[in-house]
Amino acid sequence: MTMHGELITGADTALGDINFEALMGQLYNQPLLASEAMADYLRVLTGQRFRLTETMARAMSAPGYGVGDDRKHYAFKDGVATLSVRGMLLHRSHAYYSFATGYDALKALHDAAQDDPDVEGIVWDFASGGGMVSGLLDFADSLYGARGKKPAIAVVNDHAYSAAYALASAVGNIHVTRSGGVGSIGAVAVLWNFAKALDDVGVKAEVIRSAPRKMKPNAIEPLEKEDRDRVQADIDHIADIFVAMVARNTGVGEDVIRGTEAGTLRAEEAVAMGLAHQVMSVDDAIDSFHSELSGSTINRGIFMTTQAKAGDQVTGMFTQADMDAATTTAKAQGITEGKALGAEAENTRILGILTLEETKGREAAAMALAKNPAMSVDSAKEFLAAIPATKPEAHGESLSHWMQQTGGGAGVAAGESGDAVASEAPVIDHAKIYGALNSAHKRH
Repeated sequence: MTMHGELITGADTALGDINFEALMGQLYNQPLLASEAMADYLRVLTGQRFRLTETMARAMSAPGYGVGDDRKHYAFKDGVATLSVRGMLLHRSHAYYSFATGYDALKALHDAAQDDPDVEGIVWDFASGGGMVSGLLDFADSLYGARGKKPAIAVVNDHAYSAAYALASAVGNIHVTRSGGVGSIGAVAVLWNFAKALDDVGVKAEVIRSAPRKMKPNAIEPLEKEDRDRVQADIDHIADIFVAMVARNTGVGEDVIRGTEAGTLRAEEAVAMGLAHQVMSVDDAIDSFHSELSGSTINRGIFMTTQAKAGDQVTGMFTQADMDAATTTAKAQGITEGKALGAEAENTRILGILTLEETKGREAAAMALAKNPAMSVDSAKEFLAAIPATKPEAHGESLSHWMQQTGGGAGVAAGESGDAVASEAPVIDHAKIYGALNSAHKRH
């Protein structure tokens, strides 16, 4: 048996060393985040003891897993660490096999990858129907909190249900194979009862307890309604936490998540609902991730953490307060720049109308058209051409009069002060327009 710290490698461990009786003690009558298939698998485990040979252990070990101090503890290539989440998920376990994975093993691998300067990004490889609630919620929160530290994607090949989906959603950026699925966002408990079977064979067990609810429910006494209701309440409580966690991780509303009724979702269904990001083959997903890393084009918008002072939400490496301040500053800059661009465009439009050849002898009409922000130069030209021209006034008096008539710009009537709407209307550069008009009339 080889250990890296506390991490037991599946490559050289006889699985017969695992205490399956103790494992079943952790699973029996406990809330589980598991798909129906995984629940069936657990039921099989309760009926038989697994003892696997060293050869089988090696055959089922996670591919790419390194053994020895001279290699990394995870599959690693071109700056990317791959962590596998497979089989049933277990609390207080360092198992890392194709049929079972411990949360402690995943945490140890993830922490190592985060601290490894060679690792630029992390791929989470999922093929799990879920597992235990115990240990899951805190670990999922830690993965969510790690968003933004190093880019990461979840590749579902080819299912991530229940507890496995909780982890995938915490990682974010979920890619699912075409034949894959995610979801099963709910909780379940399997209560076994052998009271009638014992009675049929003439075996009677009597439980002596210090209080009415001690050791209830159990497998040797008939299930009472009060006990069943209590288990149902526990299941509903866990499900509520699970739904809220997925809503936080994905941005999908809780009502939408509950609407799935804890069913499994095909890849395209999950993407349409926002519970996954892309339908993509494993190779394409990993190649795309490598390309994004090398090109520094990773969309870090989904990498969010909650590692900040109380009350702050963090996006990337920035707190929500930082983001709010940046948004306010950007908005103010946008307004300022927008006003400047608007004023420049309005100056150009007015100047374009007033310097048209068709303006000569139609000055009053041109002024009226220039005051209308919706009137383009081309439209004004067409309109003015249709109006009979009159004898123009002396240029100096006429131009002065025209400038008075343009008012304070768009939305400001002639003779009104522009101060009251200065924050809303573009600032019209009368001197620029006046000078251009003088030049234009001198050329005529």
